[in-house]
Amino acid sequence: MSSAASSSPVPGRFGLRRALVRNRGALIAAAVLAILLFVVDWISAGPLTYFDVSFLSSGGATSALAAIGQTIVILSGGFDLSAGAVISLVNAVLASSMDPMAPGASIILWTAVGIGVGMAVGAFNGFFIAVLRMQPIVVTLSTMFILQG
Repeated sequence: MSSAASSSPVPGRFGLRRALVRNRGALIAAAVLAILLFVVDWISAGPLTYFDVSFLSSGGATSALAAIGQTIVILSGGFDLSAGAVISLVNAVLASSMDPMAPGASIILWTAVGIGVGMAVGAFNGFFIAVLRMQPIVVTLSTMFILQG
């Protein structure tokens, strides 16, 4: 019997190169975050603090949630032009209705109100697209115009 020479891949620089190529999206995102933190540190008068990082992360939360929703819509073959108008509507409803000094004011309640407003607009769009079989671009463009006034 002859033993077959097994050629197992040797971990080395080729494995590292493959890992870098495979994870290039995450590496680009980390590099952009590092650049943003460097710019904020350079612009601010004092050293980079927790509040600077908190401000950067809280400012992008709404956009990140909208991007997740839009990704799902686009992956399913749809098209939604009304997302920005829905975000503006939710912000306007919450800003005009919320009173943080009122007794019984609850972040959970106002979060539910904001989600409910967004869901109502989504149900409106979904009714016209799924039930009445209208084109998504027409429905969402019309919804955007209606919400923006």
